[in-house]
Amino acid sequence: MQLPKAKTTVPPSGSVLSKCVLVLSAPDRVDITRRAYLSSKEGYDFLQMLAQQGIFRNDIYVTAAIKDYDDPINTHISHSPKAGVSTSHRFSEYRAFLIEELQQFAPRVIIAAGNAALYALTGLYGIHKWRGSILKNERGQYIVPVIEPWNLRTDNKAQFLIEQDLRKATDIYNKVYTPTVRNVKIYPTF
Repeated sequence: MQLPKAKTTVPPSGSVLSKCVLVLSAPDRVDITRRAYLSSKEGYDFLQMLAQQGIFRNDIYVTAAIKDYDDPINTHISHSPKAGVSTSHRFSEYRAFLIEELQQFAPRVIIAAGNAALYALTGLYGIHKWRGSILKNERGQYIVPVIEPWNLRTDNKAQFLIEQDLRKATDIYNKVYTPTVRNVKIYPTF
């Protein structure tokens, strides 16, 4: 599959052998000018939080669900209570490209940063509703949704929430995570 044409793209970075994949929603302006993901101050802070948890930059493959900055992100994916999630044709192309791109990996954990990344990987929308959850895709790979690093600019609680979510991703990365087994009895007999 070929990447849709765009004026402003950032190439993915990292090794195909990486055990952690970070999927951002889209690059920001700083990423575009430096042609590298997470090159802004907030991106650097996000990488520092990952390093504090024991996942270092050279262990991560970084890519994005939307690979360009030609149009605002809300032109690619939006949500309304009545209509639900609507995506552009370009987003559908990018989603197919992302799924194909991730086929070459066997990561222990995929970190989905933002709504577009969450929707592209799982079909679920609402990063504040799903953040911190441990989800699985159709290949059985663990996906941990987190708030986008760019929220560190404006949201005072973002750092705490991101650190909590990255701890869960680190547990999966270090193979310490064990899923909770729930046995729900709807009609108990006493």
